[in-house]
Amino acid sequence: MALPDPLGRPVIEIIRDVVQDLIRDTGYGEGPRNAQLRNRIEALLHAYSGPELNNGHGSDIDFGDPLFRASYVYLYCTAHFHATFHGMTKFYEKHLLRDFFSVKFRTSSLRVCALGGGPGTDLFGLMMFLLRFTDNGNRPIRVKASIMDQYPAWENAFLAILKRIHKHLNMEVRYVEFDVNRQLGDDVSRELSNAKLVTMVKFISAVRMLPRAKDVLISAMNLLKPDTFIFYIDNFEGGNTEFVKEIASQTNIDICFTLPFSSNSPLLLPFNEDARILDELRGEIFRRDSQRQLRVHIMLLKKCRRTTRPTPRQHSPSASREFVWGVTNRQHRDVCSEDNRARERHPCSRTLSKPSIPPTSPSNIKPSSNLPTSPSNIKPSIPPIGLQSRSRPGARNLLYTLCALCFCVCIMLLVLVLAQK
Repeated sequence: MALPDPLGRPVIEIIRDVVQDLIRDTGYGEGPRNAQLRNRIEALLHAYSGPELNNGHGSDIDFGDPLFRASYVYLYCTAHFHATFHGMTKFYEKHLLRDFFSVKFRTSSLRVCALGGGPGTDLFGLMMFLLRFTDNGNRPIRVKASIMDQYPAWENAFLAILKRIHKHLNMEVRYVEFDVNRQLGDDVSRELSNAKLVTMVKFISAVRMLPRAKDVLISAMNLLKPDTFIFYIDNFEGGNTEFVKEIASQTNIDICFTLPFSSNSPLLLPFNEDARILDELRGEIFRRDSQRQLRVHIMLLKKCRRTTRPTPRQHSPSASREFVWGVTNRQHRDVCSEDNRARERHPCSRTLSKPSIPPTSPSNIKPSSNLPTSPSNIKPSIPPIGLQSRSRPGARNLLYTLCALCFCVCIMLLVLVLAQK
């Protein structure tokens, strides 16, 4: 039996109708339009191939062109919807997001930033999860999202998708221009600093080779507040995941869990997403199949807390505790995992050794002006034997031994005296 579709009908049906709407709105004649769409499809497949992405050509596509947008939606959107939905569901089932969605947003909105969000595939996949989450008896969560992309013209495709979804989505969305090759603007910085969830779905592979990408992304991750989650999906090969891990290591972000889908075990679309639904578009226009499987890493990361370390010179009870990036054990319980089981199996922290306290040495002791410092003024003080034995266990044992010997000698002398009589 097929599982119910969170959006009311299969995603592939929604995408078919959206692509038809986008093509119709381009204003091109049918013959020239179809030929150009086929050219756009080939350009996309070439740009997003492994060698081209590694050479930095993934960002060369001009998504200001409506034909490129229509071709992208046809090729990738169904797969990206389901990849996001699948990843969110798995992380929730592993208790990594259970408290995050169950408690924190009962009275406020969940603020989301979708980096390189394009037509909103990240958000629609998230909404699929939240609809399933609400259907299971949980309180609805309102989403307030910013889609950050170099091409705000993607908003046209986003609205076309929203129009074709038959369920009400409890979200408010705005587009913000975001160019990874430029310094972060005030609008981008403000949205990132207020976000509680950041998504990066097939974003890193498109921008990783740009000259300023690493520096700009480090700046962006440094703006995130503690306890902010980062949801990441990108190609299994090509160095994208290593690139993200390197940025995470420099911005106090820890990896909570990774779902690998390699060539041997790719992520497949569910069987209710019937490929035949796109037969008309495939046969008459694109002459290419849309994406049906993904070889990706799906990863959940979390921004951790950092507090000021205590000064080692001051010996205090807290100085003997274990520190995790400057956070005590009690605070660390709430830093990088949602429950004890997830934290034990998939720890999200790096542990530092205890801060060393410099030993007290004569050179560190400053004499007090109230005490005599001259050797002639210092008189040795020998405590009474009782106090000495009380403070020194070795002397006390020696005293007991001597008393026992004296008692034995007295007994022997008494015996000899009685024997002579």
